[in-house]
Amino acid sequence: MPIDKVCARCGQNFKVKPKDATQKFCNRACKIAHEAVFGRENARVECTNFNCGVCGKLFSYKPAAIRSYRKKFGKDPMYCSTECGGLGRRLSEEAWNTTCVQCGNQMNIQRRPGGTINRVKRLCSTECRSQFRRLSYQAHNPDQQPTKRVARNGYIRMVIPGKNGEPSRDVFEHRYVMEQHLGRELFPEETVHHINGDRFFNDISNLELFSSRHGPGQRVVDKLNFAKEMVSSYPDLARKIGLILVDELHEPTADPPAPNP
Repeated sequence: MPIDKVCARCGQNFKVKPKDATQKFCNRACKIAHEAVFGRENARVECTNFNCGVCGKLFSYKPAAIRSYRKKFGKDPMYCSTECGGLGRRLSEEAWNTTCVQCGNQMNIQRRPGGTINRVKRLCSTECRSQFRRLSYQAHNPDQQPTKRVARNGYIRMVIPGKNGEPSRDVFEHRYVMEQHLGRELFPEETVHHINGDRFFNDISNLELFSSRHGPGQRVVDKLNFAKEMVSSYPDLARKIGLILVDELHEPTADPPAPNP
């Protein structure tokens, strides 16, 4: 609970927290004025007077306090009390504007829900914040490599890291391979078909471009060519299940050896 006190300099009533029960003065100006007359010998120095920028009241600072104030804020004291300082900063347009570190636009300083001033705000919007974070991450991680994963539909998805502040891109590998082959991004209506039906085999030789949806399955001629290739690769196993290429039926057979006389 606040404690009621009487200023030893001006006689005005003021309140302090219990931890500051030994405080004798209502503000810094009264304390400095009292020390200048009744304080230590080194406190009896000539003070500099200033006019408050809000109420116009005359207040004074010691030379050491002025040097500290100038070093910290880069200017002379402008207000006689904390209350006048808060009101003066609220009325000053310059004190409520800052520059976005990403785009360079001017933005207003806002108050947090508790009433404190958000003076550390550096970015004006969500877009600038995202751009700033991407640039920072890419600068610290210049050697990012694409990553792959298998999607639920059986296709391989790739995450291509962004560069120069661009966001990363999540794309199917077969579409990305076709884009690299064409030298451009695919249109939304374009699709890429796997010739042999293997969704994991994304070489350009196994891909063909369609200007629209190509539908499920494979073409019959592609399946027959694949079947022919498999039979040619495994002739012994094919014969065991009764399969043989037509070309083998027309191959000339070797002449039987001549009988011994």
